[in-house]
Amino acid sequence: MRNCMGNSKKRWLRVLPNIVCLTLIFVMLTNVSVTTKSLPLSEDESGAQQSSAVLTLLNEAPELPELDAGSETEGETALPTADAPDASDVSAAPNASESANEQLSYSTLMSLNNGFYYYTYCNYNGQRHTIDLSEELQLHTFRMAQKYGVQYELVMAVMGVESGWDEDDRGNGTFVGLGAIYVAQLKELKSIGITDLYDPKQNIEAICYYLRYKLDYVGGNEHMALMCYNSGEAGAQRYFNRGIYQSAYSKKVIGFRDSMIAIKTE
Repeated sequence: MRNCMGNSKKRWLRVLPNIVCLTLIFVMLTNVSVTTKSLPLSEDESGAQQSSAVLTLLNEAPELPELDAGSETEGETALPTADAPDASDVSAAPNASESANEQLSYSTLMSLNNGFYYYTYCNYNGQRHTIDLSEELQLHTFRMAQKYGVQYELVMAVMGVESGWDEDDRGNGTFVGLGAIYVAQLKELKSIGITDLYDPKQNIEAICYYLRYKLDYVGGNEHMALMCYNSGEAGAQRYFNRGIYQSAYSKKVIGFRDSMIAIKTE
């Protein structure tokens, strides 16, 4: 028995150092592991961990359903998209050279010129007077009236009294055209580019030119200016000297003018 106990004691003494060594190694390994976990990771290691975490999240995320073009998810409204024009709704663009040579319709130009009105009649003393002057020439009249600063309807009224708006009226050889312009004045009118009083457009410009001149001459009085237009300055001055500042001619022109304005503003 003693021998057995002695042998056991000897074996234990031989094993004890090994146990102590193993215990020390275990303690050292435990300390190294704890220290490693507490140290900050390098950028590469941190990035690797983040990438790994992202991949894990992506793999675990549920798949979204695929949407057809133009479809909407619940609670969302699709953005509006421009519809492509149907080929049948597209008109071929006009040839550029044709467009350059074609004039806009006078009805279109009428809407672009504020104040223009295409007259077909006017009334005076209970009678209806038909205005046959083309829309083209009426628009030209409007433009010339603007150019010389006279009233469009006043110019139209002068033409009505002088020629009945007949663009083919050649007059009596001394007073010609729509405004019955005195042919002897052509030399003066050449200074503003008028060379042919039988041309309706040039004749209309001459009317506007002289109306502007006569209005300035009498200080803006329309009746007196019209008397000068009709009888000349010297002839009108004889009436003025007698205290007469209106005439049958001026009253008729003003009557035509007032009728047209009334029609325009109806």
